[in-house]
Amino acid sequence: MTAVASVSPAQQPTVTSSYGPTNQTETFGQIKAARMAVKAGRAKAHADLLVTVYEMFNGILNPKQLEGLRLLVTQFPQQQFNATEDRRTDRPEGMLGVTCFDCHANGHTNGAAHLVGDIRPQEFRHRIETPSLHGVNIQRLFGSQRALKTVEDFTEFEQRAAYFDGDHVMAAKKGANMLERGSQVQAMSEFMEILDFPPAPKLNVYGELDAATATASERRGEALFNGKGQCVRCHQAPYYTDNTMHDLRAERFYEQELANGMMMAHDGAIKTFPLRGIKDSPPYLHDGRCFTLEDTVEYFNLVRQLHLHAEEKKDLVAFLRTL
Repeated sequence: MTAVASVSPAQQPTVTSSYGPTNQTETFGQIKAARMAVKAGRAKAHADLLVTVYEMFNGILNPKQLEGLRLLVTQFPQQQFNATEDRRTDRPEGMLGVTCFDCHANGHTNGAAHLVGDIRPQEFRHRIETPSLHGVNIQRLFGSQRALKTVEDFTEFEQRAAYFDGDHVMAAKKGANMLERGSQVQAMSEFMEILDFPPAPKLNVYGELDAATATASERRGEALFNGKGQCVRCHQAPYYTDNTMHDLRAERFYEQELANGMMMAHDGAIKTFPLRGIKDSPPYLHDGRCFTLEDTVEYFNLVRQLHLHAEEKKDLVAFLRTL
């Protein structure tokens, strides 16, 4: 007779999938059960959140704005967080996806940077900093390449392409959520349109500094902003943007080379971001290369060869903090 060897649960081979080993010893049934339990718990937490949101904003927001806010705090699949084994975490809740407000925290920004999805090869993919949604209603250029012209375009594009590094095949594999333009996208955009800039009590109705309430340093800073600093060429009041793009040609100051897996290549034209509320949204520039307003002023001082001295730079920062 031939003996039949039994295999204990501890001796079961590692579960594999089309993506290779999952580094887990559970069966697919166990993995699914754990995920569904997490999903049920998160669904209850999300429902509780929506009740709180409704109680806070009912009678203040209209029904479409409430629906838009609901969608902005709802998790949808994304490249790194989805229901496949190809994700950044082995925790079950990693299957649920991300929300718009994970990055645009409270309609603002979490200050994180990521790689743009629509550039190849990999080493040329630029970093891009998460912009604030405050005052998004006055902006006219969106997306990493600034090819999108409305908030609606950007809202739809994010989940169709940017969520999956610009790879439509990967989006289909991992479960892209296709927002319906006429209802869902419009509702989300309608809520974002009411996200205003923070108060700026030292500015008058034209967005300029009120000399009666400003300090001497702030007034000198405004004069520099409009004069020697040349900031006003791109950043005009009241929102301090010209809603277009400019090429600083910073590549004049460095050699193109590979560093830490990224090519030190030219930036090309970059978007003129609004400066209203700028003190609340570090880091700065399109890729977060400047951590503070002082860093930013120094960067433009060098790239634009403005020859500002120390006190002038302090005054310019003082003015920026009033915006």
